[in-house]
Amino acid sequence: MVTLGKLVAVLTIICLPLMGFTSNAITGSIKGDGDLVVKNSESNPFTQLVANFAYSSEGNTENNITVVLQNTGDQKVSVYAEKNLQSYIETKTENGILYLSVRKGKKLSPTSAITIYVDASTLKHISGKGNLRLACTAPLNSESLSITFDGVLNGSLEVNVNNLQVNVTGVYEFGLFGKADNATIKTSGVGTLDHSLLVTKKLEAKINSISKKNFHSLIAQR
Repeated sequence: MVTLGKLVAVLTIICLPLMGFTSNAITGSIKGDGDLVVKNSESNPFTQLVANFAYSSEGNTENNITVVLQNTGDQKVSVYAEKNLQSYIETKTENGILYLSVRKGKKLSPTSAITIYVDASTLKHISGKGNLRLACTAPLNSESLSITFDGVLNGSLEVNVNNLQVNVTGVYEFGLFGKADNATIKTSGVGTLDHSLLVTKKLEAKINSISKKNFHSLIAQR
């Protein structure tokens, strides 16, 4: 059975020659000190989340960065990470966009998974790249929601939206659950998209994968 970890390893070997210019710009990895702490910060209102963790972490997929979306309404961002890594994890809000990233030129090697909790009560757009796990504590409620990702994506999301757009490229093992009136779902790369999404009106799907793919949807007319 081909696992996500093996797929990542294969793609890493294939892409190493193309990544030389990027690796040269990164100083050495910073290993976590094992002292897990939380850092809370208030953010300005935002409707879009941009998570850019390309080439910013190393290790197995269990130690990648997880972004957990929750409906708290308090616009607070909470970062759970080892104490010596906290200063390298950057969060900022600008023009209605919440940016999450690791400081440019730094590569983290955590001994415990990094988890970032974000309020999703006003969220309409999610985009990202790199190595990321997405999760939620409750269904994401919105008139419309778009998800765009390029890289290594894990996790699952539950939604309750009128219009859903998903475009995932790279290596993915991702789940979509909940309900959408209309959904457009596109994937390209290597991986598995599992979902039992209830689409009540219209579904458009373009699934292009060179590996195992699970795709099913229950279409129910009102």
